[in-house]
Amino acid sequence: DRNDADSDEESDEEEKYIVEAVLDEKKVKGITKYLVRWEGWGDATTWEPEANLGTVGELRLAEYLEQKASK
Repeated sequence: DRNDADSDEESDEEEKYIVEAVLDEKKVKGITKYLVRWEGWGDATTWEPEANLGTVGELRLAEYLEQKASK
């Protein structure tokens, strides 16, 4: 079934990029973006909206926010 194949491709694509750490945050035109270091990509970082973080990213974001609140 073609839809099953599409779903598998999306799952595979999502698995390729795993958030290693959330390092910072900023607002851009009213949207909060997070500075993300990706697992397996060395020190490379990108600014991403929360929607792009995936499941592991949500956990890393929670860790970042908890750490920030305790400072």
